[in-house]
Amino acid sequence: MWVRDGGFQISELGYLPHVSGSLDIHGLEVIKSKQDAETARMSEKSRLDKLWLNWKSDDNWVKHAEVLDGLKPNHNLRFLKIERYGGEKFPSWIMRMDAVYSQIKIIKLINCRRCQKLPTLWNLPYLQGLEITNMDSLEHIGAEMLTEDASSSSNFPSLKKLQLCGLQNLREWGEPCSRVRSSRTFFPSLEELIMEDCPELTTTPTNFPSLTKLTVTNNTSGLPVLCILDNESSLACLKNLHIEKVVELTSLSHKLTEYCTSLQELKITNCSSLESLPNLSGLASLRCLDIYWSLKYPLEGLTCCKSLEELGVSIDPKFEFTLPDLTALTRLRVLDVQGMTKMICQLPDWIYSLPCLQELLIGHYLQLDQFPDISPLLKITSLKTLWLCGWTKQDADISLPEQLQHFKTLQVLHIGKFENLESLPDWIGNLSSLQYLAFAWCTKLKKLAATDAMKRLTRLSYLYVTECPLLEEAIKINGTEHHKISHIKVVTE
Repeated sequence: MWVRDGGFQISELGYLPHVSGSLDIHGLEVIKSKQDAETARMSEKSRLDKLWLNWKSDDNWVKHAEVLDGLKPNHNLRFLKIERYGGEKFPSWIMRMDAVYSQIKIIKLINCRRCQKLPTLWNLPYLQGLEITNMDSLEHIGAEMLTEDASSSSNFPSLKKLQLCGLQNLREWGEPCSRVRSSRTFFPSLEELIMEDCPELTTTPTNFPSLTKLTVTNNTSGLPVLCILDNESSLACLKNLHIEKVVELTSLSHKLTEYCTSLQELKITNCSSLESLPNLSGLASLRCLDIYWSLKYPLEGLTCCKSLEELGVSIDPKFEFTLPDLTALTRLRVLDVQGMTKMICQLPDWIYSLPCLQELLIGHYLQLDQFPDISPLLKITSLKTLWLCGWTKQDADISLPEQLQHFKTLQVLHIGKFENLESLPDWIGNLSSLQYLAFAWCTKLKKLAATDAMKRLTRLSYLYVTECPLLEEAIKINGTEHHKISHIKVVTE
């Protein structure tokens, strides 16, 4: 519900003592004082499980603290979300939630940009999810997350998911001294840890014995991820590891492949300083491996990853190398080799020996003036899905390869980043098995193939278009191309 001048008044909530389930209150900037907020009588609503308190903006923030203090909810609360709170610190009922709100399971503090300190949350026995997002003034996380209280046997005993996102000035997430670490357990149940857009963060705890998924994105220092992966205890249960844009990450611990025997998904993207990866031969459970623009040397031990189903390797052309013989990877379904010019120009024989290969991603060959001949790919009889990615090069016109018209068993086709493509060629109608057609970032594309050619695509049932403004306009109900696709489902974004 929205609180508005001349509209709904916060005092009206005071006459609704039996409100139950979930309650969202927006427009809290309209409330002028703690006394006005208290008229809602939030502490009396014992049936309320979920509460979302939202300010439209954090301007005129001086009154935010007393208003939030006056909205103190009943102790039975299970879920709390506070968004755009503008105060420099939280009121006492939040700072010491462990004293009253023992039943709470989820806490989200979002866009509280002036807050400099987190509440004391470590002793909440049933807390399962904690999200801290865009708290710009937070520079240090210490005792509020990790207590040294001798009476406590563990910190965050039930916490399963922790998100630290958009903390632009967070420098340190402290770890207790060795004496304390030896006497109690920290984050014993944490399964998923997400650290995104924390560019200054250099220090974190390293021991997460139940961790199954780790995501680190947009960090400058590589130390947090490197230290976590160097702790054997944190590797025991790890199944998913995603690292993206960690600028100073130069290597990964060899322990990753020695102790992380449960790892199923490894994705590393745009880590420009990464020199190499440890030998992968110990990752027998690995199903998905994506290394994008983060590799300078060939992968070692790749052929031993016999559970691998998805493999993506995109490299900077100046570090050109090819993949080893992958014949042993008999489960491989998806292969992404964008940017690997040498490989696409001289296809290795082993690519025809992969019995399950159904999806192939190619393109982004910055050294070439035109798309290479793709007719050799016709010999991959299991191929059902093809992604074609163009590129921009001065004095070159990168167009769709004409050999594409012969792929008559293709069911899914993605076409992206062909910036000079203005109309879809009529020979596209030869793709008689095509069911799904997608376009992305084709900024000049404004016409589909001729009506007769489109009619020949009798199995086409889905068209997806994103970042193609001219085509998106043309396929609208009154657009010039709509009549060609009026019988199929169309999605634009």
